[in-house]
Amino acid sequence: MLQIAKACYLEEPLFNKATSAERFEISSYIEMASRLPAVELVNFLNTHMQTRMFLVGFSVTAADVMMLAHVIEHFSKLTDLEKIGLPHAFRWVDHVQHLPGMLEQVRAKNLFVAFPDESAEPPSKAQLKKLAKLQEAADKKAAKKAGGNKPEGNDKQNNAKKNVEEEVKEAPNNGQQQ
Repeated sequence: MLQIAKACYLEEPLFNKATSAERFEISSYIEMASRLPAVELVNFLNTHMQTRMFLVGFSVTAADVMMLAHVIEHFSKLTDLEKIGLPHAFRWVDHVQHLPGMLEQVRAKNLFVAFPDESAEPPSKAQLKKLAKLQEAADKKAAKKAGGNKPEGNDKQNNAKKNVEEEVKEAPNNGQQQ
């Protein structure tokens, strides 16, 4: 990718100067994007982008373009509620997808990430339970694909279950009988 940028005279705008520390940081993010699954990248972005506009420095770099390429498909499939739960990552995706030239590419591939509908009703208890079951099935499938069952004490899975259970308790009844 660096060679293509050099050939197009975009080396410094996309990768910064060869002697800068930012070039190493850009390369690290590009490598991270190619190694981690989209779910982990989105969670990382939500934390990292709390006080930033771009991944590195004060302008778009190759790191932003590559990271967007790896997370936008996953992000475009998120529900409105999930997008609202990732405000910093959503803000960054929306900003980068609207940069000159990017919007046309995103729309051509049907990956445009729309703003969540904040006026939508929160999911019912039944919907939350269904989402929890779907998430649990997806986690089991991922664990099986990764080469074995995860131990019962998996903190992330237990925390996710607790969060869903809390949401079920806190969700409005929406007129349903229990």
